[in-house]
Amino acid sequence: MPEPEGDAFKPVDATHPKLAPLLSPMDDHGRRLFVELLRRWQGAGGTLAFLGKAVAMQAKWEGNVLTFIWAHAKAGAGPPRLEMPFAALARKGVPADLLEEWKDDLTTVAGMGRRVESRSAEVVVDNRLTLGEAIKLVESAIELRRRI
Repeated sequence: MPEPEGDAFKPVDATHPKLAPLLSPMDDHGRRLFVELLRRWQGAGGTLAFLGKAVAMQAKWEGNVLTFIWAHAKAGAGPPRLEMPFAALARKGVPADLLEEWKDDLTTVAGMGRRVESRSAEVVVDNRLTLGEAIKLVESAIELRRRI
């Protein structure tokens, strides 16, 4: 897992150079959605780690850097995704009851459904994912971060 870099704290916008690999293949909806989610994460005190066509929404906790959400382009063709790495968070010591509550909360996000029952869950970022639903997803991750 990458450590946040110096510009992990720099406020993001669509022109952020490290976002170009992720944002360039997206349509306007996807770009606006990703930038808004990353801004919200940073606004709540989270950091970003950039890795090629991926951005990790991270925060420090008990000496660990935790990734709450991976925003990444699908390998090859296909729309980008938001992925919640439940198993990785559990391995870092995030309490199981809080992870279960987060999973429960995520079932209310359109497009997630029962996918949250696995080691990780992801949602496709396309025109079916509204900004409101994506914000709900990130806000639930922010709430988990506050509770641990």
